[in-house]
Amino acid sequence: MSKTMPPKGGPRQGRRNESANNQQRTTNTQGQQGLVSPTVVTRPNRPTQPKFGIAPLILEGAKLNKLELNDLLKIHLAEVKLNNIQLARNGNFTIYANDVKSFNQLINELSTILNNNGSPSTKVYVPRTIQKVQDTEKVAFAKGVDAVIPVDRITDALSNKGLAVAEVIRLQNKDKTGNSQTVKIVLSDTLNRNTLVQTGLQIDYMHFVVEPAKQNNTPIQCFKCQKYNHVAKYCKSEHLTCARCGENHQTNQCTATDDAIKCSNCKGNHVANSSNCPTYQGQKMKMQKMIDQYTKTSNQATTAPSLRSTVDFPAFAQHNQPQKNILTEHVLNDILTTLTSKMESILEETVSRIFNNLNKKMRGFERKLNRLYRTNAEDDQATSNSESSEEETTKELEKNQPREETTENQTTTTNNTSTKPKPPVVESNQTKTQNGCAGPKKRVRSSNGSPNTSNNAPKGRKISLNND
Repeated sequence: MSKTMPPKGGPRQGRRNESANNQQRTTNTQGQQGLVSPTVVTRPNRPTQPKFGIAPLILEGAKLNKLELNDLLKIHLAEVKLNNIQLARNGNFTIYANDVKSFNQLINELSTILNNNGSPSTKVYVPRTIQKVQDTEKVAFAKGVDAVIPVDRITDALSNKGLAVAEVIRLQNKDKTGNSQTVKIVLSDTLNRNTLVQTGLQIDYMHFVVEPAKQNNTPIQCFKCQKYNHVAKYCKSEHLTCARCGENHQTNQCTATDDAIKCSNCKGNHVANSSNCPTYQGQKMKMQKMIDQYTKTSNQATTAPSLRSTVDFPAFAQHNQPQKNILTEHVLNDILTTLTSKMESILEETVSRIFNNLNKKMRGFERKLNRLYRTNAEDDQATSNSESSEEETTKELEKNQPREETTENQTTTTNNTSTKPKPPVVESNQTKTQNGCAGPKKRVRSSNGSPNTSNNAPKGRKISLNND
């Protein structure tokens, strides 16, 4: 009687396969009278493993179950915040810390606590792959550094710039016969590494470009069992696996033809260490996701945060919103009060300065006006004085002019009487005839307006005057 074996993968796997086959039969059935439209079957999404930004810790050698470890952490490390605790088949625990403080406290104190509570020879460490990724984030390479520059000068230059340097190594050339121009610089943390990459290596007056170390996303493969994530030195397999045919012999002793090549991982027609293997590609993607997960913080440090990014500046929780509003109002009131007082003092100082400047200008205008007024008054006084002096001068001239005319007339009369000859006395007819011939003579008036009759005076009287 043949014995039926459960499907591969246990009863759960068998039930999963049966349900899948039933769904396929239901959706692909066709009616005798026509085609039946396939039904769409929706399955609930499985909960995915949460992504943690902090590296997990591996607890090895603890003879406890998950509940006992949980209670032990609650008693002795009550301040530690954890996201999850997982137990592997090999008995190792994976502990996911919530923050850096809890991570440091676990890695420093958990091993001692377990040793004191009946679990000796326990070890707490970070997984090697994650530790390698985090160590690579602290490494940078300076290229083109002259071989004559010693390592001590490079270390001193970095320390003088305020960078925490762990190690500086001068790499060898390809022939391993001398020093190359590439220097490996290991710093204490990722922040110092990013700062060095941005600023470069400055040694006195010499500057060198610095590049960050690149992460290696190539999965590690064992050459003994052809599996991934370990090396042959730590392989637990009892027999060898050929990379060409998948049999239990060494690869260099394989006699299989090219048609018989078979991958021991995916059962494809290629060697087990081929880069086209789906298993290899899956492991590579897994490595890249892990690198992206544990280098996210360091990558953000190289770029300036965006002011509108909710990742760089997350919003506060809603239950703190009323208190936030109250605090915001108080802060705004204080700011407004301070600004108002400052503005009042500034306005007072400004107004006082303006008035002082106006007073100074008004005083200057008053001085100028006074000077102009004095100058105009002096000019008016001088003008009036000159006019009065001119009037007096004209009056004196008018008074003196008649006197001068009288003196001149008297002088001329006396001169005429003394120098002119005495005309003969003739008859009037003779005089008229003479006047008619010679022309009429004008009668001379004296200065007082009376006609000059000295010439017409009788001859005898003039003689008598002369005798007198």
